Order: sequence, then structure tokens, then C-alpha cells
Amino acid sequence: MATDFTKLFYNICSFSKSYNSSNNTVRSSQPAGQRAIQELRRFSDTIIDSIRNDMKTELLKYVSKGQSTLPRVLWVAFLPRGHRVSTHASIAVCFGRRGEGVVLGLMEPAEMSLRLAPLIKRTENGTPRVDVDGPNRSTRYNNRFINPKEMLVEEIDEVAFFQHIKYSVYLLEDLTRK
Repeated sequence: MATDFTKLFYNICSFSKSYNSSNNTVRSSQPAGQRAIQELRRFSDTIIDSIRNDMKTELLKYVSKGQSTLPRVLWVAFLPRGHRVSTHASIAVCFGRRGEGVVLGLMEPAEMSLRLAPLIKRTENGTPRVDVDGPNRSTRYNNRFINPKEMLVEEIDEVAFFQHIKYSVYLLEDLTRK
């Protein structure tokens, strides 16, 4: 039997696939946009609930919703209070544009180098299995991860997912303490 986490994972991947196979945008205020944002929030809740006891720092949840339309790459992120996704390192889960899965881990902002640790160049050998680059510079995430882990839809492993999130929490706390 699938858990809430797994159901939400599949639903968001499915939405990403259908959304990106169309040239039409989805407004955040439309019913489809509201459903996607709600599923992202519920997905982020399952993550926080699973890692809460392992955190030394309280992390707040953020979900992608765009200014008025949903972005092509949906994501959830976790940061300490007072930090912003656009200017600070975050623990992120980015959904592939083709609905193929996710990339998760500690991530630097899309348009700013914090130089906390070396970034992994996921595109060095072509397009990665899970493509999380959006259409413009501020939404290109493929090469912004310090410790990326790809998980394809058909390979989702809840235990490995949460272990990697917990390791990313440790890295975030360690790297931002220095």
C-alpha cells in the first residue's frame, strides 16, 4: 500500500509531466494551480514530519508557486528562519520537467554562488536522467546541488529519500555554522 508520501510524489511527477508537455501555462490562482501548490505543501509536510527529530535548527518549508503562473520546475525547499531560497543554501527537492522523478539535496541559489562547498556539475555528460533546468537562468537547478541524489519515479525509495534529506540537513547545519 502506498504511503501519503509516495502518492504525493507520484501525483506531483504526473502533474509535472503533463504541465511540461503543453505550451500552456497554469496560473497559480486556477484550480489546477491551487491543487499543485496544495500537493507541494502536503509533500513538504511529510518531509518535515519525518525529519523533525533529527534537526538541530528549525527549518521552514517553502514551495514553488511562481508570481502568477506555476514554474516549469516545481520544488519544495527547507531553510532556517530568516533565510530565503533566492539568497541562501536550502535543502531542496526539485521535480523533473518530464515527470521522470526528483533531484534532492543541499542546493545553492540558482543565481548566486555562496561557495559553501563544490557544486556537482550534473550536466557535464549531457542531460541528466532527471532534468530540473527551467527555461531561464533563475530556474536552472541542474548544476546547483552540493550533494545531488536523483530518484526516478520507478525507483522511488522512501527510506533512501529520507536518509538523503537527513544527511542534507546535517550538511546545511555544518556548512552554515562555519
